[in-house]
Amino acid sequence: MTETFSPLTATGLRVELDRQTVIPGLDFQVRQGLFTAIVGPNGCGKSTLLRTLIRLLTPVAGRVELDGRDMRGRSARDVARRVALLPQSASAPSGISVRDLVARGRYPHQGLLRQWSRDDERAVDGALTATGLIELADRLVEDLSGGQRQRAWVAMVLAQQTTIALLDEPTTFLDIAHQYALLELVRELVATQGRTIVAVLHDLQQAARYADHLVVMKDGNIIVEGPPRAVLTPDLVTDVFGITCRLITDERTGAVIVVPDALPRPDVSMIPPLNLPVEVG
Repeated sequence: MTETFSPLTATGLRVELDRQTVIPGLDFQVRQGLFTAIVGPNGCGKSTLLRTLIRLLTPVAGRVELDGRDMRGRSARDVARRVALLPQSASAPSGISVRDLVARGRYPHQGLLRQWSRDDERAVDGALTATGLIELADRLVEDLSGGQRQRAWVAMVLAQQTTIALLDEPTTFLDIAHQYALLELVRELVATQGRTIVAVLHDLQQAARYADHLVVMKDGNIIVEGPPRAVLTPDLVTDVFGITCRLITDERTGAVIVVPDALPRPDVSMIPPLNLPVEVG
């Protein structure tokens, strides 16, 4: 797909948390109509970048632009009609049902002259169906498992029906089957609806298999970005993640697979052994 315009950009971004610099000065362009995965070690600034792009954090320096306009001059409702965020840690009010939580994704589209409509209903039902929650729609969110709650938040983002979605560790709490189901859903939305999706992922294998564009971060900087097959090398994995590995190609999907070398055995000599009770008789 030919790139013609970046709908969401950051220029000279510097972000501090608790007076500590997390992102020292970063330029970033969201690739329109692609699935971009951001990977990197813990604490490298991945989530901070997403939160700054959506204005949950205010940068010390630099600017974020949406559709060529400074985000600081746009209303929250205006931004929410274009960009949705799945935060890393989300909590729902007590006593709210799954359907009501997902319906909150439609709030940016409401107004004095536009109330709840059949289109809103279809958007909610479609999101519940896509995430496998239609049968749990009337359950309270607080009664769901961690994985089911995570899928409910994903459904809310889908119901928001924005062209851009930022997903911060969307596979958290999901079992392996639902992790892959979610990533398949993301790929389908990008391929068939032209959505633009950016996700922070911890699983390098999943990022390499599903993302069109890979962004590798370390110490608040973007080390390299591009198609996964062009970006991932053994030296890069060693430099960023601190492990040696081999890279092989999956014959069926064509995706790169990272195969870590044997790791050194950890030193447990300083951990006292367990004093197990002696069975009698």
